Amino acid sequence: MVCEKPSGQNGSDNAAAQPGDRPFDSTALAWLVGEGIRHLHSSDKEGELAFQRVVELLSHSRSSVKTVIELSHRVAREDVSLRWSLIHLLGEFGDESSAEFLRQTAIEQLPAEEKRQVCESPRDGEVLIRTAAVQSLVRVASRHPAVQEMFLHLVADRPVRAVLIEAVKAAIELGLRDKVAQLLPEQDKWMLEIKRVRVQEIAADPERKDSGERGFTPPKSKCSTTTPVISCCSRTEK
Repeated sequence: MVCEKPSGQNGSDNAAAQPGDRPFDSTALAWLVGEGIRHLHSSDKEGELAFQRVVELLSHSRSSVKTVIELSHRVAREDVSLRWSLIHLLGEFGDESSAEFLRQTAIEQLPAEEKRQVCESPRDGEVLIRTAAVQSLVRVASRHPAVQEMFLHLVADRPVRAVLIEAVKAAIELGLRDKVAQLLPEQDKWMLEIKRVRVQEIAADPERKDSGERGFTPPKSKCSTTTPVISCCSRTEK
């Protein structure tokens, strides 16, 4: 269970991080996880090698998965960057025991949409967390084939569209296209036509004169985007 609010004065038990809490200093493994996060976004060769070394060490401990999951529950819900980093790190070394946590993270209910337009809402960050969980689950499944069937459960769970699209793409890459097609309702079958290509393979046709659509176009819906808004929108003040 993920704790969303800090403990109050009533003595209630809660695992959420408190002011001054240093979760990465609690154990040697927690410290190692912290080192992994510190080097996760390194752009130099030394940092990249340090990150790979941390991943190797974590993969040799049976308690590493449990440690990352516990840390994910302790950090503040508002700290999207740290939560994302923990989930990404888990995908680098996690085994079968991490699969259910990642699936539950991916299908967790999103907060309500903001009534006014803002540059970045809490919901946007939560979508990033859930899509990161799907991508981490992909990496776990690539090392542990037994986890692949988890994507069928994920598609059957009918998460929000952005997460469902990621789950369908991942399942297809893992060779589960036919099984996924049986789970999707007719209005979502267009997701089966999405494919991942390298940037080098994308080329525009400069001679094209018509403005007609090519290929399959997703159905129109009230939700015009399936990913978080990354450009500023004008605020509507009351």
